Amino acid sequence: KKRIAVVDYSNVDMSPIQVAIEEMTNKVTALSQEVFSEHPDMKKLQLKLQGAVSAQVNAGPMAYAESFLSNGAAAKLKLPSKHVESLKNIFREFASVCNAALELNSRLIDSEQFQYHDSLVANFQKM
Repeated sequence: KKRIAVVDYSNVDMSPIQVAIEEMTNKVTALSQEVFSEHPDMKKLQLKLQGAVSAQVNAGPMAYAESFLSNGAAAKLKLPSKHVESLKNIFREFASVCNAALELNSRLIDSEQFQYHDSLVANFQKM
């Protein structure tokens, strides 16, 4: 077995809203890479799309929205306005890229996947 030597590491203390911003940014980036790929991989697209709009295990993006963006949450939690605005902006991007992913998926799927696609669309609309 070969081991790779650790060259450097660092610890970064982040607030919960900063973690949410980073997680959402990563989701948007990953989904965007599939959506805007020259040759999109339908299976990867569907996995990332399902993780974005059908997050059942860890509640996903909606948990962040409810925790940090619901009425009065920012003031109650004393969140910095720059972080709140950042999270709002990334949610706008998230909605846009999810919509683009759903449109692409509808063009790529076979007839037997219509029901699956409809469930993705329904989950997205619930958000």
